Amino acid sequence: MDAKQQMNTTGIQDPKLDEEIQIPENMSRIMDMHLKLIAAERKFRRACAQIIALNHKMDGMVDRYKRAKAENHRSFRYTLRLQLAVVEGVRNMYHDYAQEKAAVVTKLRGELYGGTDDDSEDGMEEMDDGESD
Repeated sequence: MDAKQQMNTTGIQDPKLDEEIQIPENMSRIMDMHLKLIAAERKFRRACAQIIALNHKMDGMVDRYKRAKAENHRSFRYTLRLQLAVVEGVRNMYHDYAQEKAAVVTKLRGELYGGTDDDSEDGMEEMDDGESD
């Protein structure tokens, strides 16, 4: 039994099985854009979550720095300042990355659905609200 007969469970040769399904080019382009949109939204959400986590980490480090300053522990203050600088730099890079992804999401939504969609901007506002400088 060949592969075509195995695919057809009724045992009757179906000419439709011999044909390849052709997806219109613009439908393929729309599906591709939709997949890109889903991926960009996921990356944007993950970047926002990382920014929030880094903000919490920085809050704890600032508290430790203030405590070390009040107790005049210079060696701790120095290392905490260095760590704060690194965490703040990483957070700023995530912020830039999230802004780029928000722009991609806005562009793809505009192309797919016509017009602009403010959901990604709302996500940026949520991210900015959680940010502490």
